[in-house]
Amino acid sequence: MGNVLSTVFTYQLVHAAIRCSVPIIYACLACSVCKQANVFNMSVEGVMLFSCFIASSVSYLTGSWVLAVLVSVLFGILVSGLLAFGSIKLKANIVVLAIAINMLATAATRFLMPRVFGCSGSFTSKDMVPIPTVTLPIFQDNPVFTSLFNGYNLFELLCPVFIFVLWFMLYKTVWGLRLRTVGLNEMCAQTAGITADGYKVQALLIAGALGGLAGAHMSLGYVTMFAENMVQGRGFMGMAAMHFGAANPVVASLACLIFGACDALGSRVQLVGIPSQFVLMLPYIITVGVLVVAMASFARKERRIKSAKHYAAGAAKAGSKSGPSAA
Repeated sequence: MGNVLSTVFTYQLVHAAIRCSVPIIYACLACSVCKQANVFNMSVEGVMLFSCFIASSVSYLTGSWVLAVLVSVLFGILVSGLLAFGSIKLKANIVVLAIAINMLATAATRFLMPRVFGCSGSFTSKDMVPIPTVTLPIFQDNPVFTSLFNGYNLFELLCPVFIFVLWFMLYKTVWGLRLRTVGLNEMCAQTAGITADGYKVQALLIAGALGGLAGAHMSLGYVTMFAENMVQGRGFMGMAAMHFGAANPVVASLACLIFGACDALGSRVQLVGIPSQFVLMLPYIITVGVLVVAMASFARKERRIKSAKHYAAGAAKAGSKSGPSAA
């Protein structure tokens, strides 16, 4: 038993957990900014899959990871722009549109893969240029520090910056205050002169850019390949973490670390003979558990709010009855 634990729980697990968390964190940030504007965006999964394919294709055909990331981000913005146009301008059901985007991403990438890469299933090539990895010479003499602080690619290192910037924008700027006002009470925001639809569109476009970045990181940073349906629910995991953290980028990102740790742990426990079927279920079981906890907390909060409103209404009614008699 001790040998099993020593094989699974090592300092390399921390590095693996962080790397596995980063794509989920980017998806979570995309969902968080939409939630703050009261936009239910389920299309992050499809945007990520589209961006995975585009990033790997552009990197393979041009040899430039920078161009691949830029095109992926722009395509994510385009897809989210179409979602915003359909749901806000045309008043279509955003859930139906998001499901359509997710299904289209699965079908389109599977259809285009043989035509771009000449194969199906999965593809990798030495011509596919990955996002560069940062190595600090100061840690190279210590294997523990090397594992903990080296070997991360550029967007893994920039992930905390994105978390802080989005948190600052949401909670420390006028733009963030107005966006959250739209999410809390759209009618109140419009009364104050805030264009609610405009802020919802902005939230969706930012989410599209983050989803595109998440997809590019998946295919050029997390791995250097493209495989059919390679996102494997990470967009929905980000949504679950968003609910767990109440759309606060910092708290929700911490929840993403749980999913990343489960993903990394699942990959390592296969080394000790545990069946892979149980291992692969682990992140999704944790996702369901997190959603249950988040929804239970939300339900308790709603009951407290309703109770307070009921008490306030009863007190006001009692006051109005006693007023004339006292006079």
